[in-house]
Amino acid sequence: MREDILSRLRHAGGSIPELPAPFPLTASSDNPIQLFVNRATLVGMTVAPVSLELLPEEIARAVIGAGASAVAMWDDPLLLPVRAAIEASGVAVIPPADHQPARVASAQVGITTAVYGVAETATLALDCSSERPRGTSLLPPVHLVVLRTHRIVPTLSDLLRRLSSVPSALTLISGPSRSADIELTTVRGVHGPTAVSVYLVP
Repeated sequence: MREDILSRLRHAGGSIPELPAPFPLTASSDNPIQLFVNRATLVGMTVAPVSLELLPEEIARAVIGAGASAVAMWDDPLLLPVRAAIEASGVAVIPPADHQPARVASAQVGITTAVYGVAETATLALDCSSERPRGTSLLPPVHLVVLRTHRIVPTLSDLLRRLSSVPSALTLISGPSRSADIELTTVRGVHGPTAVSVYLVP
């Protein structure tokens, strides 16, 4: 793992990019779904609206397109048809019970749900547990996330108000992993996925 991170830094190269303009401190709540889509795109995520019926087919297609031989997945009722479609395509599924770090890191894709999305910052909130391990969203190079549209809230304050209690492990994700610690050169995937795709379902 350590050598993988150092290797990505050594081969990153490139010039120092300009910093993006900061988002406004407050977000319009008129259309939080559209605001989430716009800002998620700005931070490098791919967003695809899809029906529940077509979700398994769309994610299975993305898994095959990523050249995956294995995917790590959460145990979530929303993902049960997705798992069936992936296994039918011949790709191995690593369930939470088998989520040893080394095995999950060898998977090409991690698939989770998000309990909420925050429009203001294009943030995905993942409530992690033994059935929803944190490593699923952190170790594979590609992260696919399923988010219900009615779970998109305008601001982080709205998110905190919606949470009846804060989970012991709440992961907040705003785009692919980035680091600019070395010579201010932005590198993707140093300590997380290089690509994040969000599937918005009703």
